[in-house]
Amino acid sequence: MMTHNQNTTATSSGNISSAQAGVSESLVQPRSSFYDHIRAAADAVVEFALATYADGQGRVYGETAIAAVAALTGEFALRSTGMALPDKGALVVGGVQDGILFADTANHTAWSMITRAAAMAGLKPEELPDLSDIISRTLSGFGKSQFPPLTVPPRHFPRECALNAGPRLRGRIVAIGERYSLPPTDIVLVLGWAVGAMIIMMRKSLPPAISVRLAAEVMIGMSRVGPLDRPMDDLVRSHAAA
Repeated sequence: MMTHNQNTTATSSGNISSAQAGVSESLVQPRSSFYDHIRAAADAVVEFALATYADGQGRVYGETAIAAVAALTGEFALRSTGMALPDKGALVVGGVQDGILFADTANHTAWSMITRAAAMAGLKPEELPDLSDIISRTLSGFGKSQFPPLTVPPRHFPRECALNAGPRLRGRIVAIGERYSLPPTDIVLVLGWAVGAMIIMMRKSLPPAISVRLAAEVMIGMSRVGPLDRPMDDLVRSHAAA
């Protein structure tokens, strides 16, 4: 869990400190105004995500905050294609959205932002999850009670269903995009940067191998389903850790 205030303490199943709130400055060494712009917008995303998921005592359950922003990353990758969105809750096999998510090896992607952060948090390349495996599990898990399918230990499951992140929070992401004049694909990069920044912030209480896998599974999952227009009735996963 994490405490959200000027001296933030966050926790996953524990707490993280916001003395590290400026950690995103080092996520990518800014070599141009592009990085400055992306970083500033990502900082705004992190700030509102931590505030959104803080409890009455300012503590934030890290897995839930990371999963929510990862879910938004997947959804906004889908939206960035400019193609008609699929029906709400309908399966999307894959396609154009994969480019900005992870497949375009010649340019920045959401995944490259996350993996750079993972390296900074101490994760070795061989410890990164296999995205092709995640995609296969996502497609085979569609329509089952737990979606997207998660392989992190149950005690690290987020406390809110990933499908609810879009209906609850997409308006805030749209507002940040407008504030920083971001094109659709840059919004996806901003969200990937924000996920990476939280992975670094929470690395002492939430092992990076867990947070990166969780982010990847949720991000891919939400890029494979038509966005909902309102939250599901049950906001809390029935199998969340007590």
